[in-house]
Amino acid sequence: MGEPMRICQVVAMDEARLIGCAGGLPWWLPADMRRFRWLTDGRPVLMGRNTYESLQLRPLPWRYNIVLSRRPGFSAPGCVVSGSLEESLRLARSWLEAPEGPAWRRPGAALFVIGGAALYRDTLPLTERIYLTRVVGRCTGDTHFPELVDTEWRERRCGARPADSRHPHAISYSVLERRRIPEMLPPARRPSACAGGHAE
Repeated sequence: MGEPMRICQVVAMDEARLIGCAGGLPWWLPADMRRFRWLTDGRPVLMGRNTYESLQLRPLPWRYNIVLSRRPGFSAPGCVVSGSLEESLRLARSWLEAPEGPAWRRPGAALFVIGGAALYRDTLPLTERIYLTRVVGRCTGDTHFPELVDTEWRERRCGARPADSRHPHAISYSVLERRRIPEMLPPARRPSACAGGHAE
């Protein structure tokens, strides 16, 4: 047995906690996409069916893709389909603990939840760390991140960038660490959360 698995969330949201619009992102921010890849490459990622469909029905490369769907007969080529959160966690843990894995698997026992809103909500009680991109302003959309209780989290700011010709919104990067580790998860070693934590 290796170190216990941490559950992390990766999310970008605006000042009203907006995260989605019509099944996709409400914005296109190349720097944040690079940060997302930096965080999740070589890791197991867990997503809901709608998030998978927003990826044009393709798995994210260099990641172990788990899609949680309770729809009977649902398939996601190139991904592993799970019917429950518990099964998803078992799949991720088994992949991380397998003695042999793909050459691109990174060390460290962490599962990254990447959306959508229902999965963020369902995994939030188990989440130890949130990699958060704050998008300045209020955008148009229909999907929001669950409200967080500020007293349960410590925030470390990891960088920011202004709006420019390729980024219509200014953004800032933070890591939220839970003040009390979720009771269902044993304690884990905590490497620096902000090291390399922003794209530029």
